[in-house]
Amino acid sequence: MLSISRRQIHTRQRLAIKVLSFDAMDTLIRLRESPATVYSRQAEKMGLQVDESLVKSAFPSAFSRLAHEFPGFGHSSVGAERWWAHLIHAVVQAGAKSPPSKAKLESLSKFLYEYYKDPQHWKPCDEKIPEVLEKLRARKIPLAIISNFDGRLRDLLKSLKMADYFEYIALSGELGHDKPDPRIFQTVIDHFKLATPAELLHIGDHPRKDYEAARNFGAHALLYDPKQTTDDDKNRISDFESIFEFLPVNA
Repeated sequence: MLSISRRQIHTRQRLAIKVLSFDAMDTLIRLRESPATVYSRQAEKMGLQVDESLVKSAFPSAFSRLAHEFPGFGHSSVGAERWWAHLIHAVVQAGAKSPPSKAKLESLSKFLYEYYKDPQHWKPCDEKIPEVLEKLRARKIPLAIISNFDGRLRDLLKSLKMADYFEYIALSGELGHDKPDPRIFQTVIDHFKLATPAELLHIGDHPRKDYEAARNFGAHALLYDPKQTTDDDKNRISDFESIFEFLPVNA
């Protein structure tokens, strides 16, 4: 269900919203298989014995540590490919039944970095997304992406036939600022020459990095929650068609 504040945000948007931005990962697109499953399967093919459950449990802390040590997927330091290599090494070592060789870890990380460039391993989060993007374009609503992702996203979106809908794409891996850092949101304001952040509506699946970050920045926000996992008072949608309930009637 949408929160009781729907009417309030609808009224504000009728007056102010000029640009709509989306998160990418788990909002527009998602993986067909979990990273732990893919990492473990490929590690096994390379002769490494790993426990998939340990790989999965190690992933969040390793990701958070690297995001802190090398912001923006290593934008100003190690670079995206090396950033992901560090993460893959960490989680596979955590799940390995015996210490893997450096050579095998390097081979695995190179394979996986290329693997996730392939659009066949990704799919839209909502089957209605292409239709919704087409409707938004017909309404002439400028669209942007604000995503904690590296540069591979651009080619993925092209392959998935989404890229042309977005006038501006702000990627943390290209800018060096990860959400919830307000600087990544500011690039959208600057690009579209908006008078105030309140002219932006951001949609994403992460309560802190998308919803709260956008609100704290001064923008409007919707939480994309297709499984309806939250029950608090956030403005949220469970499907993309619901976006139109929040847009200006003259858009």
